[in-house]
Amino acid sequence: MTSAVTLFQATSRRLKAYVTYARWDLGLSFVALLLWSAALILPAWRLLPQISAENIPLHYNVYLGVDRYGPWYYVFLPGFVGAGSWLVNLVLQILYIHRDRTLVRTLSIITVLIEVVLVVAVFFSTLLNI
Repeated sequence: MTSAVTLFQATSRRLKAYVTYARWDLGLSFVALLLWSAALILPAWRLLPQISAENIPLHYNVYLGVDRYGPWYYVFLPGFVGAGSWLVNLVLQILYIHRDRTLVRTLSIITVLIEVVLVVAVFFSTLLNI
């Protein structure tokens, strides 16, 4: 019981420090969360009402045209990759907030860049299927 309470107190202190000392990083994490939600909402909004086939185009190549087909739910894969990336980077930011602020800032920026790339991929994949 004491170890659970101690663990909860340590986690609570780390979260409080993250919110207090890293407002810029918290803002970047919020932007990454918004981008992640866009990566999930865009295909759900545009593709789910129109899906009639089992396999849909997933990748377009300039030289060959559409070169990858797959099940409709593969369109959501970049969104789930983005969620995993966001969660891992957020946990690392909370763990290292007191040790290395540069690492925390770098993780925040990298998270936003990853989410931007994934949203662009989802956007073009959605355009391919409209």
